[in-house]
Amino acid sequence: MLEKVTKEGKEISGAEGRLLNPGHAIEAGWFLLQYATRTENYELARIAIDKFIEQSFDTGWDDTYGGILYYLDASGFSPTQLEWNMKLWWPHAEALIALLMAYKETRDQRFIEKFDLVFQYTFAHVSNWKLLHSFSTFNVLTRRPRQSIFLMLATLVYETQLKLLLYLNRF
Repeated sequence: MLEKVTKEGKEISGAEGRLLNPGHAIEAGWFLLQYATRTENYELARIAIDKFIEQSFDTGWDDTYGGILYYLDASGFSPTQLEWNMKLWWPHAEALIALLMAYKETRDQRFIEKFDLVFQYTFAHVSNWKLLHSFSTFNVLTRRPRQSIFLMLATLVYETQLKLLLYLNRF
């Protein structure tokens, strides 16, 4: 799923046109899936699951070190963005939601397996457990020694946790 296209939906030439952002595609996938299920558009639901959620997850997952990469190049070149290989909190939160939704829609066990993969990585590397219980924070990234950058995400984290619980309780 390309990050940018022309107004007509055509590919853009060069590095900008080859840019992939798996987190954005996964997020768009669960938005589309939610709309598709509400409107009973099963064809759109299948596209959301196959093309936006699963394909983007499989493309963005770092098989060597785990986690979802921030940017990729569709042709396999090194992305031009300096932060391309960062593994930020939000793509993992989007993947947790999207994979549970895909499982709920399909009952396909592979989505639970992928959910577990993301869950294990996220809570081993991305979340700050001490602060999570009292302040609900995620490590966004660290740029300099002793200067960890935290983002207070109480609303977003609680919303994500609530959605996950709601989906789990519906099974």
